[in-house]
Amino acid sequence: MQPEPTVCVKAIRAAFFAAAARTGRPMPELAAEVGVDVAILGDTAARVPHTLVIRVWETFAARCADPAFGLTAAAIVGVPRIDSIDYVLQRSGTMRELIARFLRYQRLFHDANASTIVQLDDTCAMRHRFGGDLARSRHFTEFILAIWIGRMRSLQLAGIVRAVTLCHAAPAARDAHVRAYGEVVQFDAEHDGLVFGRAFLDAPLPESAPGLVQSLEAQLARELAELPGGTSFPDEVRAAIARLIREGEPCEIDACARALAMSARTLQRRLGKEGTTFRELVDLARRDIALQKIVQPSASVTDLAFLLGFSEASAFSRAFRRWTGKSPTEYLRR
Repeated sequence: MQPEPTVCVKAIRAAFFAAAARTGRPMPELAAEVGVDVAILGDTAARVPHTLVIRVWETFAARCADPAFGLTAAAIVGVPRIDSIDYVLQRSGTMRELIARFLRYQRLFHDANASTIVQLDDTCAMRHRFGGDLARSRHFTEFILAIWIGRMRSLQLAGIVRAVTLCHAAPAARDAHVRAYGEVVQFDAEHDGLVFGRAFLDAPLPESAPGLVQSLEAQLARELAELPGGTSFPDEVRAAIARLIREGEPCEIDACARALAMSARTLQRRLGKEGTTFRELVDLARRDIALQKIVQPSASVTDLAFLLGFSEASAFSRAFRRWTGKSPTEYLRR
């Protein structure tokens, strides 16, 4: 059985602050109600089980009789600017860098965080989700998206958000949601997340501090590696390469470095320390995608060659034989 995902204690601390403010009850009393040691709320390195997070948000929302409890909590705590990861996000050079860093370090917030960025023709969708079949609280989801919007506003970028999408149904009264998200809020959506103009991805952010960010990222990388099932840097690069391939973007080191919010030189240097190269990781990513796609009924060698960036079908077939010892036809027959 897989261990239950854990979440940074900040995920419940905001709910406690909001419940205390709305009810006037002391923290120890609130903590006893949901089975939490009140001392843990002051430990910024503490992590708590996902089921506890859901219980806290649902219990306090019910006690406060607040249908917009997540938005209330977000308004009380505001945009976090204390922890290293919050500082790194706030000091990114562009929106693209901020998103890349959030996706890279999102497991520091929640073990099962699986948020993604989807780039469409003229928009990008930042989609919030958890991996696996985990219990969900709409109050917790609304809190997370309100913090995302708050960060945009603090960076003077609120106007770039074209839609705030929520999977759950609209409440009887939408006033609190319109105040928090703006008129662009949408309910009964396919995904929870934000949609914003793609043209703003490379707009400079007002508080950029690249030198300080790089020094803090080494610490964040260590923290990420220490989590159960931590991802190595080559694995992270390999995943970024796979995303570029699937999105039809050029699979070049400059494009990958931009997606990971670093320079190509830094990317090469870090891979060298790990004993691998960008070219080797491109080959592995291409192999992984080829083996996934080749068994699909609609797959063709020509289409796969085009998707993976090979100049012609014969070049793909040679690479496939090198990966598997067989041609695509022999592999499928087997």
